[in-house]
Amino acid sequence: MGVSLMLASCAMRQADNRFHPSIIENGVDMQQYEKDRSACENKIKSNPSNYELTDLLHFRMCIHEKGYSFMS
Repeated sequence: MGVSLMLASCAMRQADNRFHPSIIENGVDMQQYEKDRSACENKIKSNPSNYELTDLLHFRMCIHEKGYSFMS
């Protein structure tokens, strides 16, 4: 139950920024990252699930598959 509450609170705090995660920027072409981030965001928005956390997970998986690493 504690993990569910933690995930829910993280989702609520990130609601406005849910598709703008903090990444490790060392060696990252930020223009390319913005293109990739936007493509992942559009992919999720074009086929959303019924659950916000699922959409966030799919977005983060898309970013990770493109080779980016998250700060946390």
